[in-house]
Amino acid sequence: MSPEDLATCPAFVEGLRLLDSGWFWEAHEVLEPVWMASPPNSRERKAVKALIQIANARLKARMGMNRAVARLLVEATGIIAELGDQPVLGLEADSLRSRLR
Repeated sequence: MSPEDLATCPAFVEGLRLLDSGWFWEAHEVLEPVWMASPPNSRERKAVKALIQIANARLKARMGMNRAVARLLVEATGIIAELGDQPVLGLEADSLRSRLR
């Protein structure tokens, strides 16, 4: 899929909604096919991977798995830093960073 199509596809939009609503497992499940449909090595693929890792970290936090949380957040933080400050998939860098909290 093109970056424009990915940003507006129902699965991506729903995955963000689920993540922001606290449905972390479901967000991961919905976002994974979006990640797989993203162009290899693209900024879009990296951004979706970061969102998936954030969803996983938040789920692990809910389960009290603190070591897993730390590992996943380090990975997501690194990906987001690599993306820089340019928007990706219609998301500003600050929007991605805010989901780490």
